[in-house]
Order: sequence, then structure tokens, then C-alpha cells
Amino acid sequence: MHKVAQGFDCLKFKIGILDWQAELDMIAEIRSDYHPANLEIRVDANGALHPDRAVNQMMELQSLGIHSIEQPLHPRFDHLITAFSKAASLPIALDESILLRKPDDASHAWLAESGVKFLVLKPGLLGGFKVAEAWIQIAEELGIGWWITSALESNIGLGTIASWTYHQVLRWGNPLAQGLGTGRLYVDNFPATTLIREGRLYPVKDWSIS
Repeated sequence: MHKVAQGFDCLKFKIGILDWQAELDMIAEIRSDYHPANLEIRVDANGALHPDRAVNQMMELQSLGIHSIEQPLHPRFDHLITAFSKAASLPIALDESILLRKPDDASHAWLAESGVKFLVLKPGLLGGFKVAEAWIQIAEELGIGWWITSALESNIGLGTIASWTYHQVLRWGNPLAQGLGTGRLYVDNFPATTLIREGRLYPVKDWSIS
């Protein structure tokens, strides 16, 4: 695979849009070439799984050595998360469900009972770095893993989030792969403040806006 050849050892696939068996076959083909010890695969359903089928689908994914599933159910089914966490052993990560909540005592209590294993945090959508840090604090208190993702920011925003993420990872000793973008989706953008080398994001030295 092109991304693996570039040095990436963690890939995320969007699922729940195409034919389910076709998606499983695609992941199975990749997994046949790369052992979980060599390539971490995460999937993101964006709430596309139906509660009637989600448990079986999650079990099928787990058989392929998937690391975790991000937002398997739409946030309107948040009341089912605890039951699904118990019924399927594939770790659940929450994204959109977190965007609809505040990092307060109620969210702390809900997550404590939810069985969720990871939080996916987008500072640009959560309300800024301080809000994201509050979610990290809750996750750390509950023993829940977390990773940071960007949300289609410009190169300036991406560079800022990358720098902040670096300090959060160091502060908490987070060993997980983070999910920042590359800024390459835009045709018109500011000069890049980051560069990718061997699947890792680095700051560009002597960067400035002209």
C-alpha cells in the first residue's frame, strides 16, 4: 500500500457507506498483507451502523484485528453505548457524541458507565484548546485513551493544533497515534508549517508568512 510504503503504521478507514461485505473484504485483503503488530487499523463509522446489526458488525471487524471503531452509532443512540460496549469487545471510540456534550460532571459520570475505551477530540469543533484539555482530564481520570484530530483547518491552524498536540502527548505520556491532517486537501492554502516524513508530522524550520 502507498501509505504504508510512505512509513505510516496506523491507518483509519471510513466504513458504513459502501456494501458491508465489500468493506470487510477490503480490510481483510489489507490485513492479509500486514499483521496487527505491523499495521494498526482503525475504522470510523460516523454513526452509520444500525443498532440492530452493529454488534455483529463489530464482531466481524474484531476478527480482522481492528484496533477500534469510532462512533459506531449516531449520537441519538448514546443511551445504547453501554450495552454495546458490553456486548461487543471491539473497543469503541467516541467523536460526534462528545461534540454534543460539555466536559462536566454529568459527562464524567456517563463516560464512567459507558464502557467507551477512547475519545477522539477535535479542538476546532469542541470549542478550543481549553475545552479539549478538560476532556483529556476526564479521560485520564477514567483511564480512557484519547487522540487528537484536526478538522480541515488551514495550514496555520493545523500547525497550531500539531504543536498543542505534541505538548499534550508529552504531558500525559500518551502512546497512541494521533490523527492530524496534512493540509493537502486545499488547492489554495497558506504555506505549510508542518511536513510529513516517514509517517510522522514535523514542524517546518524557519517558517514565516511572506
